[in-house]
Amino acid sequence: MSRMKGEDPVYPVSYDEAVLQLLRSIVVENESLSQLIRSQSEKTIAFTGRKLDFPTNPTTSEIIAYNQTFISLLDNVLMSKWMVMKKMDVLLQLKPQETSLDVDNELDLLDDRSDPHLDY
Repeated sequence: MSRMKGEDPVYPVSYDEAVLQLLRSIVVENESLSQLIRSQSEKTIAFTGRKLDFPTNPTTSEIIAYNQTFISLLDNVLMSKWMVMKKMDVLLQLKPQETSLDVDNELDLLDDRSDPHLDY
């Protein structure tokens, strides 16, 4: 069943489209997490200095506050990665005959749009 013009694109109209949405959400989630981690690593380098000399001369309480923020971010990244793992588990449990998708081809299409600057 194909989607008609004017139908709500948020809700899949077929099983295959639901599987594709799940696959795409995994890719987007991983890209987002990679960007978030990279951004945080740049902040950490700015805070601690390239020579670990703390160029802004933070107080002990500022260092502790930064560490707490960093730990909170790591907790969120860990939870997000767990959710991605569960999504992948669902996809891996699907039997190939349950869907008419060419998953390898779909993954290649998703690879073509990935950012070459992101490292996973």
